[in-house]
Amino acid sequence: MKSNVLKRVLSFILLITMLMISTVSFAAKPQTDNIQWSYIYTVANYLQDNSTWLSKKLEFYAQLITYSNRHAGITAQLQKLGNDGITWSDVSGKYYEVYEEDTAAEIYEQKINVSSGTYRFYIEYTAYTTGGLPLEIVSGYSNTVSV
Repeated sequence: MKSNVLKRVLSFILLITMLMISTVSFAAKPQTDNIQWSYIYTVANYLQDNSTWLSKKLEFYAQLITYSNRHAGITAQLQKLGNDGITWSDVSGKYYEVYEEDTAAEIYEQKINVSSGTYRFYIEYTAYTTGGLPLEIVSGYSNTVSV
């Protein structure tokens, strides 16, 4: 009887510990340069207005560098701020994804056609094993830009 109770208590403690560790691992913001990750060496991104007098365009860049013997992948989804000034929604057709069998990956889009509004990118940086299994994911947002 005591053995069953002890097993349940230890299982509960293990579960709570695992949940806490996973929360800490995925809570890092990519804009912070002094964070150390296990498999990701560095991340960077920017979003800027690249409009002309004829059209409204955005320029977007994201980069991931992993430690050696890891592969790199980035996904990025453009989001637009709603009229309420609070809600962000995904912009259809403005999703970018790259996977490199190398330690570096980047997305560089110079001419993303948009309408007037405020925009940002939701970005996920992923370090993979050489077999393609995800090891570490860091997510965050780019800066916001109004066009």
